[in-house]
Amino acid sequence: MRKDYLLYIYSSKRVNLKKSGKTYTTVPKEYSHLFLGQKLLKDLTSCYDTSLTSDIHIDPPSFLLGNTAPDLFFYDFPAFRFRVLAKLLHRGRGESLLKIIVSLIEKSKNLDTNSKLYSFCLGCLGHLAADMIWHPLVLKCCNACPKSPKAPQCPESASCHFRIESYLDILVAKYFGHEMKKRDFPKSVALFDPATRKLLGIFCREINSTSGCVLKCDPASTYRCLVTQVTFLTFFQIKPLYWVTLGVDLLTLRKFDQYQALFYPPDGLVNKSTLAKLSPGIKMLLSPDGKLLENHVELTSDLAKNFITIAMKQKSGSWNAKKAYTELLKLTLSSGVDGHLDFVF
Repeated sequence: MRKDYLLYIYSSKRVNLKKSGKTYTTVPKEYSHLFLGQKLLKDLTSCYDTSLTSDIHIDPPSFLLGNTAPDLFFYDFPAFRFRVLAKLLHRGRGESLLKIIVSLIEKSKNLDTNSKLYSFCLGCLGHLAADMIWHPLVLKCCNACPKSPKAPQCPESASCHFRIESYLDILVAKYFGHEMKKRDFPKSVALFDPATRKLLGIFCREINSTSGCVLKCDPASTYRCLVTQVTFLTFFQIKPLYWVTLGVDLLTLRKFDQYQALFYPPDGLVNKSTLAKLSPGIKMLLSPDGKLLENHVELTSDLAKNFITIAMKQKSGSWNAKKAYTELLKLTLSSGVDGHLDFVF
């Protein structure tokens, strides 16, 4: 089996090792999206005035499905045909994803305002907000890591991305009171609910009609990606960092035993002083006052709530995608975070 396939299995993201160019992504992982989405769900009942929310009922399973749906195409194992769709949905400032979301919101207006589709759309907006807030932090941390002058995007640089992503996932889980062995992503996705298949089908059709991508996704394949995602994340509950570390080792071709203990000590948590020595980028996450993570969690929540407020205001009238995107950009910049995604593909 090729090493990039093995890395995909162990790190939950695809890395394509080629002689020319490297492929990797740097966004919050699915657990982080789940925890941030759950926080957003709790906030929805209290953050808006009643004139906006009196006739809106958020369906939690549909919302959480939407909160992770944009990452489903990373789990097209083993063929990876939908990599181009993953790239499309995570381009620039998320324009393509936003266009799909707002089109779905327009369609949901013809349904009951309590519809699962509307909840799914709001969840997608939460996903986009999280990517825009957290991606600059990951890049900032990675820029602090040593890079080869001859190959700035060398495998070592990519491994730095994976290590920081993985540790961020643990920090976010810990922030919300979840231990390593008790992460509950699979329990939060209604995998066998008929509504799940229906929502993914609507999502697929909108991607095909709106994105302009030559490759067309289909509901069955997208559902298979969801099953793969849930299966892998269930498996990762055993020793998630063990497998991520092994994936990084396959990428960098380093000896696994050099840093195995650093990534998975017996108590399941990484010792801060030890991890800080591992990478200057990771050390940046361990701010002395502990406020860095808290600030980014709140920034994500604020941006998502403000963006969803825009969606709610538009539900009774025509949705202007350009205006919505402009307002999203203003909200992002006003939060002091440059949310430009600009993934490396």
